[in-house]
Amino acid sequence: MGFNLGAEESVKTQVKETIRRIRSEFEHMQIFLSAVDMQKYNTTIEPWLKRAREIADSMEDVIDEYLHITVERSQGGLRSFLRQAARSHKKSSAWHLIADRLKVIEAGLSHLEAMKERYDIKKNESDDDNGEGENANGRVGRVFNSSRSYPVNEEDDNIYGEQRKILFKLLTDETSATRAVISVWGMGGVGKTTMVDKVYGNQEIENRFDCKVWVTVSKSCRIEHTMRRILRELLDADQSEHDSYGPSSDLNRVQEEVCSILQEKRYLLILDDVWSGELSSYVQRALPDNNRGSRIVITTRLNEIASISEERHRLKLRKIEDENQAFDLFCREAFWHAGDRRCPKHLDSVGRNIVRKCQGLPLAIVAVARLMSLKGTTQAEWQRVYKKLSWEFANNPSLDNLKHVLNLSYDDLPSYLKNCFLYCSVFPDHKIKRKKLIRLWIAESFVQDRETQTVEEVAEEFLEELVHRSMLHVAQRNSFGRVRRCGMHGLMRELTLPTARKENFSMVWKESESAGGLGCEARRLSVHDYAANSALFHMDFSRIRSLLVFKHDSSLTTLLKTVSRNARYLRVVDLESADMDRVPDVFMDLINLHYLGLRKTKVRRLPDSIRRLRNLQTLDLRYTKIEKLPKGISQLKKLRYLLALRLNDRSRQSFEFISHVKAPGGLGLQNLTSLQHLDIAADEESSMRQLGYLTQLKVLIVSKVKGVDCPQLSASVSHMTSLYKLSITAYDEKEVLQLQDFGHCFQNLQKLHVQGTVVGPAVVVQEQRGARMRRGREDGVVVVVGGGLNAHDSLLLPPSFRSLGERLRELCLGWSGLKEDPLPALCHLHNLSVLFLRRAYHGVQLRFMEGWFPNLQELHLLHLPHVNRMVIEKGCMKSLRVLQMEGLSELMLLPKGIEHLTSLHKLYLSECNNFFLYAIQEDQRKRVDHIPNIWHAYHADGKKIIEILSRPTTGAPRPQEEEEEDRKSVPPYPFPTPSETGTDDNVFSYLPPIETRSDMNDGGTSNSCPSPRKETKPKWPTIPEPPSPPTEHPELVPRVASQYSDSDEEEQNNKVGLIRRKKV
Repeated sequence: MGFNLGAEESVKTQVKETIRRIRSEFEHMQIFLSAVDMQKYNTTIEPWLKRAREIADSMEDVIDEYLHITVERSQGGLRSFLRQAARSHKKSSAWHLIADRLKVIEAGLSHLEAMKERYDIKKNESDDDNGEGENANGRVGRVFNSSRSYPVNEEDDNIYGEQRKILFKLLTDETSATRAVISVWGMGGVGKTTMVDKVYGNQEIENRFDCKVWVTVSKSCRIEHTMRRILRELLDADQSEHDSYGPSSDLNRVQEEVCSILQEKRYLLILDDVWSGELSSYVQRALPDNNRGSRIVITTRLNEIASISEERHRLKLRKIEDENQAFDLFCREAFWHAGDRRCPKHLDSVGRNIVRKCQGLPLAIVAVARLMSLKGTTQAEWQRVYKKLSWEFANNPSLDNLKHVLNLSYDDLPSYLKNCFLYCSVFPDHKIKRKKLIRLWIAESFVQDRETQTVEEVAEEFLEELVHRSMLHVAQRNSFGRVRRCGMHGLMRELTLPTARKENFSMVWKESESAGGLGCEARRLSVHDYAANSALFHMDFSRIRSLLVFKHDSSLTTLLKTVSRNARYLRVVDLESADMDRVPDVFMDLINLHYLGLRKTKVRRLPDSIRRLRNLQTLDLRYTKIEKLPKGISQLKKLRYLLALRLNDRSRQSFEFISHVKAPGGLGLQNLTSLQHLDIAADEESSMRQLGYLTQLKVLIVSKVKGVDCPQLSASVSHMTSLYKLSITAYDEKEVLQLQDFGHCFQNLQKLHVQGTVVGPAVVVQEQRGARMRRGREDGVVVVVGGGLNAHDSLLLPPSFRSLGERLRELCLGWSGLKEDPLPALCHLHNLSVLFLRRAYHGVQLRFMEGWFPNLQELHLLHLPHVNRMVIEKGCMKSLRVLQMEGLSELMLLPKGIEHLTSLHKLYLSECNNFFLYAIQEDQRKRVDHIPNIWHAYHADGKKIIEILSRPTTGAPRPQEEEEEDRKSVPPYPFPTPSETGTDDNVFSYLPPIETRSDMNDGGTSNSCPSPRKETKPKWPTIPEPPSPPTEHPELVPRVASQYSDSDEEEQNNKVGLIRRKKV
């Protein structure tokens, strides 16, 4: 036995030494394989590369096996390991197997070297000398600088300008109320999607239609899938924890629901990239033709699909025939950094040669121009690019011109971007959430940190560079201008999928397209569709490193067990929206797991054995049923993202409309020092103290905070020097948050959410019981200890709020208990973009003074029941686009000065006073005529009713018979709906987005606009005598401040026979 153990130790020593060499070799191989330029080698390179990739994959496998054994040893303890070894009578242990595999790998590497010599695999001599040095990223020319302002990739006004005008006229045609189907067709890359998108985003188009939906259709997309995507858009599926209209829903039921929603709406539906005539015809028949001027727009490459439209409703886009026009487009994109955007004379000839290769296709021209914008401006460098493009045409004759250019764009990507780009092809939708994509890139080790940048910041730069190169397009930006969702052009994806498969990078499984076996080559599996008896269940998954499942049914459990049992070294498992209520036990053996996504599942608990997942970086538990984290979570020292909030109340009326998982007891948090984002319910002082160890946090969302624990929370937050978002929610509605000491914590924040009563200087808060309590009683001082407030206290925002700095972009206050106007304490926030006041203020007046909030884009005033006067001075809120007023039941008149908000685009009203509605529709209508979209929501007969108080000036008049109909309700509709203002985790935001366009995405952002309701004019109530304020609540009587004049307000009140009583 001693001899066997000694031999075993000798093998281990040899294995460790070999692993060190193999690791170094593996890193170099990865860099070489991702950066290799096929054009610089002779034709024998391709089979050699295939063999090199196979050996590299084997190297990764054996490294993972080695790590698995060493982790097992450390977790089981040395004594347990030796006892297990002593019981083993086999001559070849796991260590021997690794040693044998390492010998095979080293032999393979030697064979690769011999092949290189034997078959003369070498660079072509003409390409050995670039003539210029390469930068640190291995590319010649300009280095991408994400801090610079790059142009938005939009089609120029001179391209297809006439076609856009025609499309606009077809969409706004008033000669007939009949629904029309419009087709835009042409070859791939000609600019169909770009042209339609530009018209789709036009302000007049947005004002005209009650509802806009954009769905991108792929080649394999079936009728059922398309209809569900339309329905999910209309229902705003992102706001429900589970989609009630999932894959198992009956098609007839889905169609009926779509029709009921659209029946009373003037809608615009875009079906982008349609390949099936049957699908387009079905959708046309399924959607209601309600004589309201609705439109369906189809983009397609096929004439036979375009022919379903009347001839006058067909638009064909052709290539740019004018060479000068094509070259002008190229120059504007390639030389965007130059003042005149013109091509230097010495590059004119070669530049025109490059453009000719694009054959007049705008997508190709823009792609190659963006590529050239990152090159040097020497003629030699441009000639090299032209030679590469010519090589593509000569060596890939089966590809069309556009794909040659896209191939060149891909080949030119730096090695650090290729994997990031290929990864985007695994998603079924053309809208990918930025934050999720970055977390996945990090889990896959595609991104490494730098000296002065975190790995997240580097990943953001990678994304911006891919956008600048036109490899990805921006589908949506947030209010701060950052990418919120991005996508890959359909043609780019067509080119990328075979490349990813060829390089063993990934495979997309679609039942209708998959044939043959998966084999053991692909490293990443993305499951978009599968049947109950699918061949997928019989594949060899041993080489799989990532599993992303986008279809979920009863067979999912079987698939997960099969994959996880065979793929022991999975790095990524993403099961968002899966119909599962428990985590499979076998998942806890995936010790190489870096990303576990369980968002929107029904999982209720995590096993304590999760401690075994020592490499886990992202744990996404949002919208699950999990209430408390297990103690084993404290062992996950590499965890960077712990996402774990639940939405309990979609209406957001209750204080606890969201909740978070509870932190484990003991030392549950202080070990997680790598955390960047944390959602947690920390209702114990020990938890607050442990937060101080998490110094790398950038986002902290903490709930169940007690007032007495606030000083400790402040001390902990002060150590988080990189924190940019802080969200604090009190233990309950009565709890008082002591935020006086948070000034230093607020200075560098970009986003601040505070929910709960805040303490201002008018209230003394007891921090210690006993002597101070007695002294307070003797001195007659009101003392508040974590409970309610005296009804007569006047609360101000704590002085700490004046420490909020210029970086703050988003501020949300809820249930704050303020009785003094908070705006003067916030008016210094010149860069504030979004402001929420939700049940935050119990005073009677809000005044926005000249010069305040110059960059505010969204203002949400929610449930401020005592506000009876609003004053908006000229020159304030110059950038405001969205104003929401909900639950302002005492406000009977329009805000004075609302006509000064000339940039206001959308006004949302709900739970308003009838006098207010009368003023906005009748008495003071002219004051809001400049606002193109005004919606009013209310409940009737248990249903949510939406009425549009403004109609577009370009809209067709409604028939007289419709005007005379009684009011009709529409199906329940979540109004307002979340806008994801700023981030996808902003639970305060719940408005329709300013611009709504979507493929079917997991976010499900609603593309619905409220529907007009048909009604006769309401019978307005007679105006009663002015009521006297109740004596039991004297603080609710309007208090007249000396610096404010009420003469104008009295004049307005007299117009409706109402005079407010002043407090003397």
